[in-house]
Amino acid sequence: MRSVWAAIAAVAFAIGCVSTTTSERMVGDPTSVVHQDLLPGPPELEAVLTRGEGAIALELSRVRWCRRQVVTSLQRETVEKSRLGTGTAIVSTAMMALGIAAASAVTFFVGGGVLAAGLLQTGTTTTPLPREDTRERAERVVCRREPATRLLVQVMVAGVIHEAVSDARGRVRLSDVGAGPVSVAVDGVTVRTREEASAPKRAAAPWRKAPPEQRQLEPTTLPPPPPPPPGVRLFPE
Repeated sequence: MRSVWAAIAAVAFAIGCVSTTTSERMVGDPTSVVHQDLLPGPPELEAVLTRGEGAIALELSRVRWCRRQVVTSLQRETVEKSRLGTGTAIVSTAMMALGIAAASAVTFFVGGGVLAAGLLQTGTTTTPLPREDTRERAERVVCRREPATRLLVQVMVAGVIHEAVSDARGRVRLSDVGAGPVSVAVDGVTVRTREEASAPKRAAAPWRKAPPEQRQLEPTTLPPPPPPPPGVRLFPE
């Protein structure tokens, strides 16, 4: 009899004490970090051009370039869930029930041992995976800027050269200049120029005809009536 139940227990273990499923899931939200590295080389001059009516304004700056890249990180983990196998649960429960019915302690304990061994292996286990980094395409951007002051600037507008000195903010303003392409140079070296759109002008309010002035009428004083002719009485006696 014992050999029969031992065979049944072996069958139960062969079926497998537990069944395991494995999946992956994301941990938290993705995080993005901006990496900005200063590129080698001296500062470069840059001029920002703004046009007006018969005038132009320049703002000169010394700029430094950086390599800018955004890195997005994602953390994932594997989730392993183990549960008691169906065959093991059925066989071990049947063995325990049969052991109680037959008053067999050996049968009962063999079934209970199989069940306990299966339950000890159930549960959920998580294992972190290596962090995944996604790098966007790097771009070259201006990362430092300071005004270029006290520089003698040559500005060519429509073939005419104008000279001016930048102020403490690196600004230059030229009046009475014509329309046309603008070229900026300092010490004979052409400066990279970027044109900004000027602020739109506000439209003038339409003319409105003023309402006619209302004059207050003054009460008219009538002259006294003329006296009655001689011999005529206005009121009878």
